[in-house]
Amino acid sequence: METETIVRNTSESGRGFFVDTIIPGIITLILSGIVIYIIRAFLIKSLRRNDKMEERQKVRLVKAITTALAIVAIIIVVSGYGLQTGSLVALVGVAGLALSLAAGPAVQLFFRLCPAPYQAVP
Repeated sequence: METETIVRNTSESGRGFFVDTIIPGIITLILSGIVIYIIRAFLIKSLRRNDKMEERQKVRLVKAITTALAIVAIIIVVSGYGLQTGSLVALVGVAGLALSLAAGPAVQLFFRLCPAPYQAVP
């Protein structure tokens, strides 16, 4: 009698896992992909009117924002499965800190070599 109960609970939990978590997770990813696509299209349209930025800067900005939104969508889906996302958020934060510290010397060199807009270039 006990083995029948265990087998029945296992099969029910297997079916419930697919219907209750996989399908909403897929729907959430699809909807977040649509939202990211709309935001990306709006951002590209807005940046086309900006003449102050170079084309490479615009592309990098769009990629950075799209990547950040995708990471947020993945974290939302992972948290929907009941997993702890605190460590994942901390990992993303540490990676961002590492990138910013690594880019620090390059940014300092860039600003040292480029003259300020109000100074006369010799």
